[in-house]
Amino acid sequence: MTYLANVIRHLWVFLVAAEEKQFQRAAARLNIANSAVSRRIRRLEEELGVTLFERQPDGAHLTAEGEIFRADVDAVLKSLEAAVARTQRAKQGQVGSLRIGFIEMAARSPVMIDAIRKFQTSFTDVELKLMPMLSEDQDRAVKNGELDAGFYHRSAERSPELEYHILLVHRLLLALPKTSPHAKKRKVSLAHLGDESFVFPRRTQAPRVYEGLLTNFRLAGVMPRIIMEVGTSETMLTMASLGVGIGFVDNARRANLPDNIVLKPMVEELAPLELELAWRRDNNSPALKRFIETVMAVPVPAENKPPTPTGRSRG
Repeated sequence: MTYLANVIRHLWVFLVAAEEKQFQRAAARLNIANSAVSRRIRRLEEELGVTLFERQPDGAHLTAEGEIFRADVDAVLKSLEAAVARTQRAKQGQVGSLRIGFIEMAARSPVMIDAIRKFQTSFTDVELKLMPMLSEDQDRAVKNGELDAGFYHRSAERSPELEYHILLVHRLLLALPKTSPHAKKRKVSLAHLGDESFVFPRRTQAPRVYEGLLTNFRLAGVMPRIIMEVGTSETMLTMASLGVGIGFVDNARRANLPDNIVLKPMVEELAPLELELAWRRDNNSPALKRFIETVMAVPVPAENKPPTPTGRSRG
């Protein structure tokens, strides 16, 4: 290490002398004594064990070894300049990588889709690693630092070490076959669904939704007959399409339904689904800061806007 330090200390003098082809002009340019240039070039040659310059009456010219050394030093300095520039860009959040989790509903959300596109266009040197995960797994991964941020439904109380931003709110709609007698109604009441079979979201994956629906049914005086629990709304719609049972999906599903399925609003006010972006409060990544800013700048459809003015909530 000492050897390299000694070499590096003389590099700038070497490059200037090579450009000027004369130690006297190099000294004037560097604002040091002519003898200091000669002394430092000599020490560099001693460190390397080669002669870098041919001293002649008309100046100092690089030897063959000197030309090779100059080319390599130029390459090293260019790499160093690139490293400095990259470091400065990283400080501004323009370089790096982010691990972002998301649930199925988020992947269908125009807010997340637009945010990802805009971020990738604006920050081309930040690698986004998009990871599909269940809400519960994301919550744990963000807390443990395995994810930088996650788009998910919070299934428990807010964690003090996390920051949350409610991106949008989805209403739950009833998915049922077009042949159902309820399909012709403008709105459907839970009180009239006592004879139906239901496909519910898997309790372990969406406990808040599951418990919220059970509470709504109890208030309506109905005990739902749950014949199946599924992990995605896509599976729920498939089961409804096959006549296995009816169920609830978010209103974002209206754009892509099986031909024989219709979505109906409820008379009762069901607890909405809140899609949140969560990240650790102590994550100081500049790239993450830029990502969050990009997400928050994406406009939200009026029907999906959170109830609070900003949608931001701290635990």
